[in-house]
Amino acid sequence: MNLKKNIGLFFLFCGWGLFFEWFFGFFWSFIGSSPWIYPNSSLRYTSWKVAPLWGFGGLAIVGLSKVIKERDRRTLIYVGILQILSMLWIAMLSAVF
Repeated sequence: MNLKKNIGLFFLFCGWGLFFEWFFGFFWSFIGSSPWIYPNSSLRYTSWKVAPLWGFGGLAIVGLSKVIKERDRRTLIYVGILQILSMLWIAMLSAVF
C-alpha cells in the first residue's frame, strides 16, 4: 500500500471520526442526554486522545475491504498491525491517564 496515501487517509479518518463523534454527542445532548461525555476534554463530546483510534479504525476498514474485494491475503498482515497499534495506543492511554 502507498505510504503517502495511507498517511493522508489516516489524518482524514482522524478528522472525520472526531467530527462525527462530537456531532452525534452534541445531537444527543440537544435531544435529551448524551450517552457519552469526556469530562476532561475541552471538546466535551470527543477527545483528541481518541483521534488515532479513528485513524487506525478507518485504515483497518479500508484494508479489510481490499482483502475482501481483491482477495489479497497479504493485506491481512497490514490490518493485524493496525489492530496491534490500536491496542498499544489504548494500553498507553489507560496507563498514563
